[in-house]
Amino acid sequence: MGIPKRVLGRYIREDAVIVEAGAHRGIDTVQFARLWPDGRIHAFEPVPHVYEHLQRNTAPYGNVTTYQLALGDRDAAMPMWLSDPEHDYSSSLLEPREHLAEFPEIAFEQTMSVRVTTLESWAEREGIDRIDAMWLDMQGYELAALKAAGPVLETIRAIIMEVSATELYAGVPLWPEVRAWLESQGFQIEQEHWHRQSFADVLAARADRRR
Repeated sequence: MGIPKRVLGRYIREDAVIVEAGAHRGIDTVQFARLWPDGRIHAFEPVPHVYEHLQRNTAPYGNVTTYQLALGDRDAAMPMWLSDPEHDYSSSLLEPREHLAEFPEIAFEQTMSVRVTTLESWAEREGIDRIDAMWLDMQGYELAALKAAGPVLETIRAIIMEVSATELYAGVPLWPEVRAWLESQGFQIEQEHWHRQSFADVLAARADRRR
């Protein structure tokens, strides 16, 4: 993502609870573990062979817990469109659309069933009563997961997430819709970092939640 993780330090404390969805192989996870050694990082990655890398890369860090799950809007098994092994960071619960034309080097060769959970049910199972920050790289499923967060949504101080300006994946909510929902939940848009015209990373934070 184009927004540095350190900026979250303006909003979250040293023992922060951070949820990362779309953790891939754990590069960002390890950085969070190092930046917040007194915090707890919960990293979600549903694709089995990618999850194995995540487990290995985060094994040295006692403040990381990993889950072979996708965050979403239901507790179910759902099909995931898998991007090719060379570009396995683009897999999504949504079928690719304009992504195929904008990134022709990335192929989606198969689908597989993955386990999906909502933030609300996960938090209840794990006894999580607060989330300080979220880092969401979910290829279009970010808003669906946030809408299914339940009561723990009120505890979130800041979110860094990817948003779309075009339908890179089927049915993806576009940035104006995402922004309106975030603002309706008490978040303000602090930063936008556009990679190209089709997608960006944004930082949303609650104005009353600064440290």
